[in-house]
Amino acid sequence: MLEKVTHLIAEQDICVLATVSDNRPHCSLMAYVVSADGRRIHMATSRSTKKYSNLLRNTSVSLLIDDRSTSEREFASALTLAGTCATMTEGEAKEQVKQTIIGRHPHLSKFVSHPDVDILEVEIESVLLLQGLSESYFERLV
Repeated sequence: MLEKVTHLIAEQDICVLATVSDNRPHCSLMAYVVSADGRRIHMATSRSTKKYSNLLRNTSVSLLIDDRSTSEREFASALTLAGTCATMTEGEAKEQVKQTIIGRHPHLSKFVSHPDVDILEVEIESVLLLQGLSESYFERLV
């Protein structure tokens, strides 16, 4: 089943990021890239956003990735990833992620290069895959 999870993450490139502050959820539509090992999701965001300030207070996040745009609705898959989010520290790894984001999302080139933008890294802790109307699969990775 993890093969289906990995395929869905690699096939798609937009997710919904859910953060929380003061027990209130906040959702953001985000472009993402996945690490080579499939265990981390990377996204770019401005430091002036609500999601960023939420993450400074609470690093627990949830991501939703789905294939409803390429599947018939009754057969669509929805993947919920739970994890911990941190900002990447300056260095070669962060620069490589920036280049990967630009390669996958060329329209974000100017945005990713802006000095106010930071790179988020979500360490995936669990996956919940729903396929169609009734099939589900859950696995804790950590």
